[in-house]
Amino acid sequence: MTTDHKRDVLTESELNKLAAAMPDRLRASVILSAWCGLRWAETSELRRKDVSEDAALLKIGRAVTGHAGKSTAVLAKSPGRDVDVPARIRPMLLAHMKSHVGSGAEALLFPADDGGWLRADLYRPQWEAARKGIGQSALRVHDLRNFGARSV
Repeated sequence: MTTDHKRDVLTESELNKLAAAMPDRLRASVILSAWCGLRWAETSELRRKDVSEDAALLKIGRAVTGHAGKSTAVLAKSPGRDVDVPARIRPMLLAHMKSHVGSGAEALLFPADDGGWLRADLYRPQWEAARKGIGQSALRVHDLRNFGARSV
């Protein structure tokens, strides 16, 4: 299989600059996706109930799919997986949850302004501005997973 996309792997410094270039309520989405190797569809469906009390563990069991401007949560085809959250980013995740996530178990970690799922078309403008701001104009959200694989 061939691909026309170079696999970009950010350095930790580049990752931090990228996250800092995102709006405050979305910074944690970049850090969490990268360090935990999450897919966008998984990140956008994460809820308060999926994060352990100490933020050491994520329960990944659902993802968001979108069609014709509408989003739907779907259960993972497999039983899901538990993902360890590196100790170095747990305080950031807890702070994000305190500042940007509703108190209910079903509250999304990264909601849209209306409280529903943050669709890719709403995330993309901030992402594109942030990646260009660090000189990585070809970087895809999915490329954050490469950082997680590298840092293991």
